[in-house]
Amino acid sequence: MFNSHTGAIGGGELWGYQIASILNKHYDLRLYSPPWDAKFNKYYDFQIPFLGRTAFISNPDLYVHYSTHVIEKTKGKKNVLITCFPKKEWPKELVETYDTIITLSRYSANYIKSMWDRKARIIHPAINITDYQVANKEDLIVSIARFFKETGGQSKNQLELIEAFKCLSSGELKLALAGAVLTPQDQDYFDLCKERAGGLNIEFYPNIERADLKKLLARAKYFWHANGYGRTDPYEVEHFGIVYLEAMASGCIPIGFETGGGKEFIPFTFKTLDQLQKLTLDLEEQSSNGLPLKMRHIASEYSMEKLEKELLRAIDN
Repeated sequence: MFNSHTGAIGGGELWGYQIASILNKHYDLRLYSPPWDAKFNKYYDFQIPFLGRTAFISNPDLYVHYSTHVIEKTKGKKNVLITCFPKKEWPKELVETYDTIITLSRYSANYIKSMWDRKARIIHPAINITDYQVANKEDLIVSIARFFKETGGQSKNQLELIEAFKCLSSGELKLALAGAVLTPQDQDYFDLCKERAGGLNIEFYPNIERADLKKLLARAKYFWHANGYGRTDPYEVEHFGIVYLEAMASGCIPIGFETGGGKEFIPFTFKTLDQLQKLTLDLEEQSSNGLPLKMRHIASEYSMEKLEKELLRAIDN
């Protein structure tokens, strides 16, 4: 298995490792990824051997290419291409050499059909519901994402969330922004966010430990996510959003941007920051109506057992 999703600890990386962990159970797996994937292994407690990208086994029974960035020539007796979203620069004739294409949402599958005229198998990322708890809910909104801003990237728009929160800050609600700060450029963006949040009821949790992140989600009433806001390129939106599942498993009510794969399973979406504010305030005026438990039930349907069954079925067909 070739994996190009490296260097960060995010949903795309997690899905790749979930797939690798299943393949490791059923095959003699060789995972070709850079050494810095070890930090991801430690963060999520995966026990998967990985090798450098220097030498592939010749003509393996199964070659799995997992990437949203680069494509390689097929190398096995059976070849599976797994991608979060199709890259328009990839040659169609090279894509056609793969026996099976797998993606993670109907949103991405529709683009694969229109771009390459191929029907992709949809296999959703998963979570272990027992890893998450629902605590007594506080007047807390949480957003979890790496702090960064780059052209052509998937910045999660924390600055925009801060602007949206300004209109809510006179009430009891608090906003918590948690996420990785990995590079000097990330640090610049993080510092700008802190500057813009001055005087507001906003807390920051850079490079938060996973155990503390789960505790934060367990206490939070709402989950805000703005990936895709202000963009028109479908490559730059949230193609699934496993972080939604983590929040919902913790009983958070998710409110996410309307474009992308997340809208296939989250109940509340927004198009403008005004809508985000209004949705949050409207939910505040209602009783919970059992929403935390309803969110947890939805998240429980995205299990590793289901992912494993569907992945093996897609490979065997």
